Amino acid sequence: MSNKIYEIAQMVGNNNVIKGDMQEAAGIIRTMLAEKYVLPLNRIIEQEGIKRRENPSKEVRLLQAIRPFMPYSRQEQLSKSIDMLYNIETAKSLSTNISSKSQKPLKIAEIDNSVHPDGVYDIDKNCMDQMQSPSISPIFLILALLNSR
Repeated sequence: MSNKIYEIAQMVGNNNVIKGDMQEAAGIIRTMLAEKYVLPLNRIIEQEGIKRRENPSKEVRLLQAIRPFMPYSRQEQLSKSIDMLYNIETAKSLSTNISSKSQKPLKIAEIDNSVHPDGVYDIDKNCMDQMQSPSISPIFLILALLNSR
């Protein structure tokens, strides 16, 4: 038992171990935030961009029509302008969708599909697997020792 306490004390005293654990925890949080918020938002933006490209505005169609008649050196600039117009149209469309939906309050279950109507959350199996990893357990042991004093 005293050897274990000594080993734990050495790990706590070693800044590299704690720094590594903190970096691992930050990485887990970053990954979770990306999966839960950033990636779905990127998918929505991409889908809206595809819709805009499939149904271009009259301005974009006009620029696309005159592009073959322009000098080759200017065609690239025109293509960039067309892309910028697509991005502006995508942003306007997203803004319109957000403002029309923001008029009615959203329920938590509409925002986060892991929440059921009764307010109970799903168990995140990835989180549970990570909680059982050995790199996190020394922290809990240290906290338990500190609380036992």
